[in-house]
Amino acid sequence: MDYLKELSAKLGGKISSNNCYHWNIDLTSLRKLVIKAYGGHRFAIDEYGPSMFMVRCFIEADFSFSINNPDKLFGYSKVFNLTGYPYKLYIDKESDGSFIKEEYYGLIESFVRELKELELSAGESIFIYQNCICLALSSTRNVVTAIDMLIGLIDKYDTLFKKDVKTKIFRKNIPANLHPLIPLIKKWSVSDDNDREQLVDEATEKEKKRLVKTVAPYTPEINKFLDSFGDGVLSDEAILFGNLAELVSELWSI
Repeated sequence: MDYLKELSAKLGGKISSNNCYHWNIDLTSLRKLVIKAYGGHRFAIDEYGPSMFMVRCFIEADFSFSINNPDKLFGYSKVFNLTGYPYKLYIDKESDGSFIKEEYYGLIESFVRELKELELSAGESIFIYQNCICLALSSTRNVVTAIDMLIGLIDKYDTLFKKDVKTKIFRKNIPANLHPLIPLIKKWSVSDDNDREQLVDEATEKEKKRLVKTVAPYTPEINKFLDSFGDGVLSDEAILFGNLAELVSELWSI
């Protein structure tokens, strides 16, 4: 049985090839299902061999952490315990975790506590980022039920998940020699694979060639900017420049 095709039949969307290694589960995805609209939300489901699915629901949030297992990608390894909660929460090592209890009048904690209804196994996790919520689920799961539950919680706690919010760009956080690229990151810096693909498809060949010609000479300076953060967390501005450099690299190889 092809479970990904079964999910496509139930949820809609299109299956395509993939080549994505995920640090948190130490597996490579070769196929993904992209769902533009289900329950009022956008999803992508990455298939990691016969054993695991990564369900991504695209949202906007001001907080990030992981549940049940640490996040190796962003270094969320500091344990934060919630009284009576069956899973460990993992936060950034520089954080005291107070935002979980205090911000949004305790709504983050309430949201987290209701996520326990997913009844995670030892190898399953929830990764909450500022642009998506990822459910790392066993392939033996009823994935549709898990997605429906997640949608219900996101809609219930919609105050936490803002839509159509643009990242603020502060020039003071960007090296002066990269300031000429600021107008470009406002248009071309897109983190989501599907949105970036759509942006590229809608651009003319002339626009794409001009973008590569303009940005490519700045690649060493962009890399220097990103490397300046070392093992620390990238600033919002650095993330935008990283997205821009990734896009230009993809266009360069076409």
